[in-house]
Amino acid sequence: ELSTQLDETRTLFADKTQQEKHQADRDGELYSYATYLKEQVLPKPGAKIVLLHDSEPADYRRLKAQFYLFPHNTFNFLRFPPAGEPLEAEYIWALGEIEGLGFSPKTNTLQWQDNELAVQRVDVHPLGTLYRVVGSTQ
Repeated sequence: ELSTQLDETRTLFADKTQQEKHQADRDGELYSYATYLKEQVLPKPGAKIVLLHDSEPADYRRLKAQFYLFPHNTFNFLRFPPAGEPLEAEYIWALGEIEGLGFSPKTNTLQWQDNELAVQRVDVHPLGTLYRVVGSTQ
């Protein structure tokens, strides 16, 4: 079993750069999308990003997305941003579909439970949607 694992690891990762290893790994699509966001969509490092995902508690994909966005300031919440608190974020990345979280293109608002937030949809991908926070509507 260990010999088989060694052969598979060698086939996947031998003689590759770190970037190529990330792309060849199980979460290669997540790595590629996070790298695209970091290099072409988000401003210079240091942006405050809220990462949302439909899981409790944090799961592997959400933690890896946070890791791949480093050195941005990524805050890893559950399904929704905390209610009743000011959201000090520049961006929200909804990783995948999140039940109860909705975007209205008509009003450019993100809605969850009894909350609404003015946003601009910046990027849409099968792995999720990135919104830029433009202000609160409450």
